[in-house]
Amino acid sequence: NLTGSLQRSEGSTAAQSTRLSTWLLVYSARLGMRTNGSLSVRHTESTSVATPYTENALIGKIDFRF
Repeated sequence: NLTGSLQRSEGSTAAQSTRLSTWLLVYSARLGMRTNGSLSVRHTESTSVATPYTENALIGKIDFRF
């Protein structure tokens, strides 16, 4: 299975405005009779004047039921 999402939010005060956007892509698969796995890729950007940042993440997960 392959799923994706995109989130955007904006806010402002008298002093500054902020925009945050995140996209996430997740691939999940059954690896065995009792094992599932997923691999996620995430990208986040914040355009805050005070503390702008960009984050990239790669997340792996294995679930085993016993």
